[in-house]
Amino acid sequence: MKELTTICNKITGNKVGEHAVYENRKGDIPIYITDNTKITNHIKWKPEKNILDIVQDTFEWINKNERELNQILNK
Repeated sequence: MKELTTICNKITGNKVGEHAVYENRKGDIPIYITDNTKITNHIKWKPEKNILDIVQDTFEWINKNERELNQILNK
């Protein structure tokens, strides 16, 4: 999360504070693994985009669709 927060700060120009949260929350993902070594070795698959590209694409999509997203999220 620390790495992703730094990337988001860089791409958006916004500064998001960091703090530890020890309890599980409703939307939390129980486990997340970013090491692709096993799948790459097994079927030769590897990601075509890096994390910077993915976050940049997501940021641009959100900006492009902000009006529609606000209508959904503010209901």
